[in-house]
Amino acid sequence: MTYQDYIIKCEVAKTVFQCGVKSSLIVENATPEQRLAWIADDLAKLEKELEAFGKAFDEQDEVGDPFVGLEVK
Repeated sequence: MTYQDYIIKCEVAKTVFQCGVKSSLIVENATPEQRLAWIADDLAKLEKELEAFGKAFDEQDEVGDPFVGLEVK
């Protein structure tokens, strides 16, 4: 995964979250507690997705640790 792919996936996930929050607030027949529960569920999903993207990006990092194999003399 390139850095550009990582940023795109993160931004898409954030946009989906924003749409979910807006739709939760628009529903007229829902109680405030239901709306907050929906938003909390969407936020939990967003956090998991962003964490997964971060791990995938770190695993495929081509640079790696630049200090591996260096010794102090």
